Amino acid sequence: MRIDMHVHLVGGGSGGSGCRYPRHGRYRWMVPLLVRCFGLPARSLRGDFDACYVRRLARCVREASLDAIVLLALDAPRDAHGRVIHEADAFVSPNHTVLRLAATHREFLPGVSIHPARPDAFEMLDRCLAEGAALMKLIPATQNIDLLDPRYRRFWERLAEARLPLLVHTGPEPALEELRPELGNFSDLRGPLEAGVTVIAAHCGGARHQEDFVRALPRHPRLFGDTAAFCSPVGRRRLQPLLAPEVAARLVHGSDVPAPVSAAACWLRGEVDWRGALRVSRCPNPLQRDLRLKRLLGFPADLPERSAQVLRPGALLRWEERWEPARRAA
Repeated sequence: MRIDMHVHLVGGGSGGSGCRYPRHGRYRWMVPLLVRCFGLPARSLRGDFDACYVRRLARCVREASLDAIVLLALDAPRDAHGRVIHEADAFVSPNHTVLRLAATHREFLPGVSIHPARPDAFEMLDRCLAEGAALMKLIPATQNIDLLDPRYRRFWERLAEARLPLLVHTGPEPALEELRPELGNFSDLRGPLEAGVTVIAAHCGGARHQEDFVRALPRHPRLFGDTAAFCSPVGRRRLQPLLAPEVAARLVHGSDVPAPVSAAACWLRGEVDWRGALRVSRCPNPLQRDLRLKRLLGFPADLPERSAQVLRPGALLRWEERWEPARRAA
């Protein structure tokens, strides 16, 4: 399977999805910008945006050289007692919506998000596993999660037992409100890693923690990195250390869609030549555009296939049993 394992579900709650995004304050501009980058008209925000977004996303998967994407949920930020922090200017994409979409669309695998302080964290985890969860996504600084909190040790051990990998964002998150920026420390990944969890460092730790990520690889055989947002206009990173064979062998493919995928940004940074950037920029499908740019940047062609080696095996088996006959027929 060729899988993009880092794609976000974004919605405003239409159709009873339970999704929400900031409509006021400093982050109110984010979703209108993402909608434009994703190829949807601005008027889609005034209608059934959630359904419009899902249709566009599914079509992009079908028209790209991918079998599926991992569609990511995002749990609400919570305090130490597991209560939702309602005043946070947060994006929320519920697990039940991601699981429902994955059950009805062959293009999606469910990436769930469970705050370990939730009173029902273990029950929620069991339910998500039973419904085919492929990975879990957390953004500690935004969701208020201390990965080193000893209370969460058993939760990490349960993830390890279930072979459910953990995709974690570290470093600054410019698109979301950070309740506790200090919780974005890369070194905090040792909490779930030492509990036996397979951890995928989103964006290879980001620009701030890329060197930490590279140094940590020899010490942690269950640590991987994804290439999400490498083609975004925002952020600087040094690609050459990530292309070293011993590092590239631990990378998997992610796009970060609907974050912008910009060939022009890669050219301006001197990462690709202008002919290649112009050729790729003509591709209207952001998922396929990201794949082509990654090849121009020098990343291995088999990155999308590697995702299947990291994601939860039971989720992939479930997908194949349900969708492979129809996909082959198509």
